[in-house]
Amino acid sequence: MTGLSALMRLARDEGGSAAAEMVLILPVATFMLLVTLEAGHFMVKEHEVMKSVRDAARWGARQPMASFGCTAAAGETALTGAMRDNVATLARYGQLDTDAPLRVAGWTDAQVSVSYSCLDITTVATGNGGLYSAQKFAPRITVVATPNYPTLFGSAAGFLGTLKLFAKQQAVVAGT
Repeated sequence: MTGLSALMRLARDEGGSAAAEMVLILPVATFMLLVTLEAGHFMVKEHEVMKSVRDAARWGARQPMASFGCTAAAGETALTGAMRDNVATLARYGQLDTDAPLRVAGWTDAQVSVSYSCLDITTVATGNGGLYSAQKFAPRITVVATPNYPTLFGSAAGFLGTLKLFAKQQAVVAGT
């Protein structure tokens, strides 16, 4: 009978139950905290990429129209040379100076594509003149960025190292 009463006393004893519950909950709570922080970091970095691509497309749209050479309607054509390099640098660094830190760690030049297309504007009512009144074709610049996402905690929060950020922006060239 003493063995059974000792077992009953042990079953009614609640000492240490808080510690046991903590041991069960702590890994789940820690994982949820890491996922929340990583998701917030992802959104901040995605916004950084969108903002920088938008700024780069705007800068490209302020370049002289003659530098695009639109004499006929054309699809997407890769931009080359100094203008392409400047647009990509502006997207990656936020300025034309490469001494500044990258907006997203590890963002390479190859992860930025810059192209332009020539739009036929003869079919569009131009009204009483305006910027494009003397032209038949208007250049439109497109900037696309796909940098790798730099995770905060690696795979501990469930994010793979191969996750990519993405942003695309177009702007009709208005010239200087």
